[in-house]
Amino acid sequence: MYAHWLLLAPDEPAWERPLPAAGVVSHGAAVRVYAVGNLPGPAAEFTVPPNHTATSSQDVLIHRAVLGPQDYREVAGLPVTSPGRTLADIAAVGSTDLEGLGRIATNLLQRRLATQTELAQALEALELPGTTGTGADRLSYLLASVDGAETAANSGEDA
Repeated sequence: MYAHWLLLAPDEPAWERPLPAAGVVSHGAAVRVYAVGNLPGPAAEFTVPPNHTATSSQDVLIHRAVLGPQDYREVAGLPVTSPGRTLADIAAVGSTDLEGLGRIATNLLQRRLATQTELAQALEALELPGTTGTGADRLSYLLASVDGAETAANSGEDA
């Protein structure tokens, strides 16, 4: 993954790259970095600003969006979309069904990578088929689609 990220700007040393403008690991690749699922797809996925020159290839899928500082964090030396942003990105592109989203959300909560509030906020503006209401309502629906959801929800409660 790191090698693919370096290739987004091969002439710029990693330590000099401005974030998130240099590109951020996202979508299915972020799910794999967080070890909360394994979605089919290319070896690497990155979100870059709309004006970035990167292009997709067989092994790398480029998404374009404006990211704020709350939308990413460093994981193992790589900039990666935040857990909430990752869940929202996966939902927005339809990479998995609602149960798959529920499993990712459950895993994020069980591993304490995100809180219910963070995930609910990320889902607030999305329209998910079969769900209505607030981001918290959508999150509850996703968690309920997975066995053991109560345990996952309780492990990710906000303090």
